[in-house]
This record gives sequence, structure tokens and C-alpha cells, in this order.
Amino acid sequence: MFFSVLNKNVFIFIVIYLLHISSLYAETALFILTMPPGAVVEVDGLSHGTSPLLIKGMEKGDHSLNFILEGYEDMSRTIELVSDTPQELTVSLISRYVNLSIPDTQQAADSKEKLMSIPYGQYSIIRGANGIELTPKYPRQALISGLNISIPLMASFSAALTVNELQNPHYSRASLSPFVIGTYILNALMVGLDSILHIHKSKYITLAAERITTDKENNKNARELYDSAGEKLQSGDFTSALNDYVTIISNYRNTIFHPLALYKRGQIHMILSREDLAEKDFLTIINKMPLAELYDGCFWNLAEISLHNSEFTLALTRLDQILNVDESITPEIVQNRYNEILKLQKEKRNAISPDTNPTDPVNPDASSESPQMSLDETETNQSVEDQNAFPSLE
Repeated sequence: MFFSVLNKNVFIFIVIYLLHISSLYAETALFILTMPPGAVVEVDGLSHGTSPLLIKGMEKGDHSLNFILEGYEDMSRTIELVSDTPQELTVSLISRYVNLSIPDTQQAADSKEKLMSIPYGQYSIIRGANGIELTPKYPRQALISGLNISIPLMASFSAALTVNELQNPHYSRASLSPFVIGTYILNALMVGLDSILHIHKSKYITLAAERITTDKENNKNARELYDSAGEKLQSGDFTSALNDYVTIISNYRNTIFHPLALYKRGQIHMILSREDLAEKDFLTIINKMPLAELYDGCFWNLAEISLHNSEFTLALTRLDQILNVDESITPEIVQNRYNEILKLQKEKRNAISPDTNPTDPVNPDASSESPQMSLDETETNQSVEDQNAFPSLE
């Protein structure tokens, strides 16, 4: 009797211990976003790409993260992953830029208006008739100046040695000594180095000039344009809204509004029956800039595109990729849509005549026409309306 109770307790202890061990090594996912985007993300010392980023298959527990972005302070964070549901981490980076205010009037000085924001470094400031001209000083300018002096001197020295060799040949008249040849080689190397430094200097000054701005100003402009595009979209002016979103995508790549505008553009393409363009936009977000608020919506819309093309298996596969981080797309909604697609797939199979002999019984594209998507169908179809094929970004 005693051993029976003991064995039972030992068995229970082993089961609890195994469950505890399995929970420690369970995997989850993490969405990472930096403000501004584009920072290199290192997790436990390994680089995983640039933000926005989705890392799947992470073990539960503590993880150390490093964020590196040129022009910003390197930052480190420690996060504990405890939930099976994907977690989100947003990190605001600290800029290395400093504010520069050069007021022309006392009123401007009193207002403390920030005229520009520039990265750390040395600059030459010239005040002329057209205003302030701010030019960054190249860090290796001293080396360039030294080469500008050394190259002519070395060329003159080589020429003098050549004349001396020709007038007083130690070898045959057709050749120069190794020393003289060496001076020419050295001079050529100095000219090459000088050319490389001038190219790098030109790129450095151009890049520095582009950075004399503020992230806050870029975000402000992008937000205003994004809100304006949203109003146009609500009023049905798809063409103007699309143009605004394209402007954001092209000109504000380093802001959070870039993927948001890309998602909106994909939605407009769906409305205008440009499924191939919409699919490209949604896949770009998933693969290159996965935001938690857009991730599920992208796979939902991709599933709807596949369904529209009668690709039932692909539609089901894309629904399986939803991580349930978007509250508007609940597991119940996903499961209901999954069941509906299975039903449509079965009806499609039953509608195929035995003598048609389709090449793909799962996706019989050639057997009948694909259903047409329209705004009216979206509004009247209760299942699509309940599941919100176009999830809100709010």
C-alpha cells in the first residue's frame, strides 16, 4: 500500500516536472518596432535584420536585445517572453542630433524656434546675402590636404630622379632603377587614395546635407498626408488617396507611415480589383516590415484574394498564418471563415462534371469562372462584414 501511494506521487511529480520543462522550452513570437524604423536588431548577440521585425520560434524566458542605427545612440533592452501569444516591443531611439537655432530677429530668438537639426560633428558656417550656409567638415580632410601637398612633391621627385637616371645610367639606357620605379608606384598609390577620399567626401557631405532635418518634421508631414489620404478614401476619391499613399511610400520610408500607407494602398488595389498589386503590397509588409497591427490583416486579405481566384487551399493556408494579434480578427472569426471556405471548396468539387477531368481537383480554375469581388458583395455578405475584410488601423 505504501509503495503504491509512493509510486503514484512519484508519477505525479514526474508529470508536473515534465510539463514545467516543456513550458520553459516552448516557443513564441516577438514583433519588434523601433522609432524611427530601420535599426539593426540583435537578439542574444545574433543579428536578425532591421526593424520592423517579426521573430518566430523564440524560446520563452529572458532575452537581451541591441538596437543599432546610424545617427542614434545604441540601445539595449531585456525582455521576458512568457506568453504563447506573440508579444510586441516598441523602442524609441535617442537621436545624436543637436538643434541649431540662428534667429535673425529678437522675436525669433524669443520664440526659441528650432530651424534645423543636425548630427554631431564639425561644421563651417558662412553667413551671406542668401542666408546661412552650413557645410560639414570631412573628418579625413587633414589626410586629403596632406596628399594634395605630397603628390606634387613626389611627382617632382620622381621626375628629377628620372632625368638623373637618363643622364647617368647605372643600367642600360632603356630602363630605370628599381628605386625610381618605386617612387612612381608610390605616387600612383597616393593618387588612388586621394581619389577614393574625394569620392567618400562627396558622399559624406551629400548625406550630411540630407540629414539636416528633423525626424519630428518628417513624421509630422507624413501624418498630415496620411490623414488627408484617409479622408479622401472615406469620401470615395480612390485616385487622390492612392496618389497620397504613393507619395508617403516614396518620400517617407524612414517613418512608421511607410508600411501603413503600403497597407492602405493594398486595400485600394483590392477595391479596384487589382488583386496582383494588392497581393504584392501585403506580401511586402509581411516579409520586410511586419507590424503587429497589420500582420493579421495582411494574411486575411491575402486569403480573400486567394478565395476570389478559387485557390481554396492557398486561402486556407494563409488563414492558418494569422497570429491573432489583431483584436478585430478573433480566432472565432478566422475559424468561421475557414469553415466557409471548406464549404465552398466542397461545393466547387461537387459542381465539377466527371468528364471535365480537371488537372487540379483542389483548385479547379478552368472548370468555372471565379466569383467577382465588389463593394456591394462585401457589404451584403454577412460573413465578410462580420470578419472585417479591411481591418481598421485605429
